[in-house]
Amino acid sequence: MITQRMILDAVNLQLVSLGHGWAVHRDALPEQFERPCWFISAEEQERTISTRFSDEVKQKINILCIGNLNEDNKGNADELTAMADEVIMLFTNDGFVRVDDRCLKIDGIKAKRTAEDGFNVELNLAFTDDARLETEKLPTMQDIRFKNKIAKE
Repeated sequence: MITQRMILDAVNLQLVSLGHGWAVHRDALPEQFERPCWFISAEEQERTISTRFSDEVKQKINILCIGNLNEDNKGNADELTAMADEVIMLFTNDGFVRVDDRCLKIDGIKAKRTAEDGFNVELNLAFTDDARLETEKLPTMQDIRFKNKIAKE
């Protein structure tokens, strides 16, 4: 089963792969944080039972791009949109978020200015996941023997 934490870890790695050296915050922004940076959070998750063994999952992930402040303590619109554009391109180039050996499809991306110093990018993921069903554990086969017969024509 894919957890929200696993998705956040994957998004974190992809943001770090941009190579800026900016911090990625997850729990809360520290009182004194270094700009520019990102804040990521798992938002609404919708899980629909599909079969006995699988669920259809829709997961929203928010990425807040926090830019530098100018002398008036306001964000630079060009810098913020450039940060957001870079995040959007990062995720639209592949069209998925890689979590372990799975690729979670990005169903859509929304971006909007949130404050004087922020730009929010929302990833909408859609994927099929294992159901939370305990399956019967059978013992591993130890010895396998075959008998082959070749038919003559």
